[in-house]
Amino acid sequence: VARRARDAVRSAKQKSSVREITVWFREGLYRLTNTVVFSREDSAGACQRITYAAYRNEKPVFTSAVPLTGWRNEGDFWVTDLPPGMKPFRTLYYKQGPLPRARGAAFSPTQDYRTAEQLGKSTLPFPAGALKNWPDLADAEIVIRPNYGWVLNILPLESVDEATGIARTQIPASYPMVKVRWGLHDLNARGTAWVENVREVLDEPGEWVLNSRERKLYVRW
Repeated sequence: VARRARDAVRSAKQKSSVREITVWFREGLYRLTNTVVFSREDSAGACQRITYAAYRNEKPVFTSAVPLTGWRNEGDFWVTDLPPGMKPFRTLYYKQGPLPRARGAAFSPTQDYRTAEQLGKSTLPFPAGALKNWPDLADAEIVIRPNYGWVLNILPLESVDEATGIARTQIPASYPMVKVRWGLHDLNARGTAWVENVREVLDEPGEWVLNSRERKLYVRW
C-alpha cells in the first residue's frame, strides 16, 4: 500500500496543474515485507505540497513485525524455529517492548594506537578469556568504540585465535581497534568493546540469541 501510494504520487506530481497532493491512509494493519524508500524524486515540486496522513479519527499501523509462535522449553531457554524465508534480524519485541540481545562482559583492546595501527582496522587484540572461538561464531558481532569514545561500530566476527589473543572482523572498523585515547578518561577501565549474539553469554532473563545456521531463536526467561 505504501509503495503504491508513493508511486501514485510520483506520477501525479509530474502534472504542472497539481498543486497539492494528500494521501489518506485508512485504519488497519499494513505489513511491510521490504523497506519503502523515499528519495529526492518524492519531494514536492515548485509550488507543490505533498502530505501523507492518517484518515480523520483513524489509526493506520505500518509494521514489518513477524509474529513468532511454536515456542518450546529447552532447559534454561525458550526456543522457536524461524518461519520459512525469514531473514536474520537484530530487534526482538515482547509485550513490554524491545528485548536485549545477549551481551558478553565489556573489555578493552590490549594494544594502544602506536603498536596496533599496523595491524589494520579488521584486527582486534583482546585480553585472555574475553572472546572465544565459539561454535556459533558466524552470528557473533563485536560492538566497539574504536580509538574514539564517541564512535560506535557493530562488526560481524570472522575468526578468534584464543592462543594469540587476536580476533578478526568481516568488515573493517572506522578506526584501528585499540584502547580509546580520546573521550571519557575512564572509558578503557569500563570497557570499550563487547560481543553480542553468542549463546554462551545468554545468561540474563529477557536476553535472546539468533542462530541463523540452525534457524532457531533462543530466549532466556
